[in-house]
Amino acid sequence: MDYPIVRLRDRPELVPAAARWFQHTFGVPEEAYRQSMENMLAGSGPVPQWYLAMDGDRIAGGMGVIENDFHDRPDLTPNVCAVYTDEPYRGKGIAGALLQAVCEDMAGLGIPTLYLVTDHASFYERYGWEFLCMANGDDGPTQLYRRTTRRLTPCGDDCLQCPRYPARTEEELRALAELWHRVGWRQGVPPPEEMRCGGCFPERPCSYGLTDCARARGTESCKGCEEFPCGRIRDMLEKSRAGQARCREVCAPGEYALLERAFFHKEENLGG
Repeated sequence: MDYPIVRLRDRPELVPAAARWFQHTFGVPEEAYRQSMENMLAGSGPVPQWYLAMDGDRIAGGMGVIENDFHDRPDLTPNVCAVYTDEPYRGKGIAGALLQAVCEDMAGLGIPTLYLVTDHASFYERYGWEFLCMANGDDGPTQLYRRTTRRLTPCGDDCLQCPRYPARTEEELRALAELWHRVGWRQGVPPPEEMRCGGCFPERPCSYGLTDCARARGTESCKGCEEFPCGRIRDMLEKSRAGQARCREVCAPGEYALLERAFFHKEENLGG
């Protein structure tokens, strides 16, 4: 079952219910949430923002982005905050979907890096967050994590959108192995462990031959090369478009949406 992610700025009629939901969840006065949401609707800047996962008319989960989540590092901003999924909806991928949607939206709003304070390190690490430093919060020392909202490969794929990036369990890796075979990226169904993300580095095979090329020219991305766009890039884009057409044919809508975000915005990401 899908739980659509709603940007609250697009659904201002949900502000009263959202403020009550966050107040009930975290015990912070409802008026504080409502004021933050009103500031968002005033449109003075990209922060604050608020997001909900919906089950029909019911709020299943939510989170926000604010300047500072009550810690002593105001220079590390903005902060993801108030991350929560109601108990009946846990284990359905809602928090991960919210985190992904927030990163996408913040990237579109021009925010390159997000921060958060948490004691649930392993959960956030699964979604690409990395430990940065310790900070002092209202309840004492806490871990402060960060995540860039985009991480591009030399060919313009977005690593942070790739479904292999957060996959950890045998079940997740097996499902991806079957998907990679179905769309034609593997001749047979590979072992699940082969689907574990190892990064896009020069020592790893690149189907387009671009990682070696970028390394030889001393650049991390093809768009930083003085020969961009070259014939190799044009060939890569042609192959990518053919792969996109194949994915449209064989993927379920949700599967295609995942692959599109990660792999089929190359030209846009490279600025071509």
